[in-house]
Amino acid sequence: MEKLQLMEGLRNILLATDGSEYSEGAIKEAIFMAKSCESRLSVIYILDINPELETEGLQIVEKMELAAKEHLDAVKKMAAEENLEIETIVRRHDEPYKAIIEEAKKRKSDVIVMGRRGKTGLKKVLMGSVTAKVIGYAPCKVFVVPKDAATKCENILLATDGSENSRAAEQDAIYIAKRCPQIKNFIVLSVARTDDRLDWARANV
Repeated sequence: MEKLQLMEGLRNILLATDGSEYSEGAIKEAIFMAKSCESRLSVIYILDINPELETEGLQIVEKMELAAKEHLDAVKKMAAEENLEIETIVRRHDEPYKAIIEEAKKRKSDVIVMGRRGKTGLKKVLMGSVTAKVIGYAPCKVFVVPKDAATKCENILLATDGSENSRAAEQDAIYIAKRCPQIKNFIVLSVARTDDRLDWARANV
């Protein structure tokens, strides 16, 4: 199955990576997606640096910059193996999600591809706060890829609350399902917080 069937109108893809193992799935999916859709792929790496660290931890900053360059060189190599040219961006920002959002707006990205988790703190346990904030503020679609995931398009779970944003997700889910001949299950889920909201939840599916 060609992945160009899964999403409509992808001209510009922005891959956000932090160089951790949790970005591996996102990198592979973004490259495959860009190649299949003949899309432009940009890769952004955010150096999470606050002003205090920048002035007092020069060696640490230099080490972070070197790590970013080495990682992006590795991503470039992976893309080149698929005959794909990419543009890489390194930005310093103490709130990484804002830099990702700004870059997506600047490049008029159709989708942001990123990993589910980051490499520090609670991000190892829960969905990364950066990922959650990007989802909340992105000007475009956000494709979140777990570390070892690969899109097979056999089972789709659509979660909806009847909102405008959910309607957009519904359209995309239906679009994907119609183009996946190997689809096995398409499940629509709407959750009621209390019993008296059950009728409301049922009306959304």
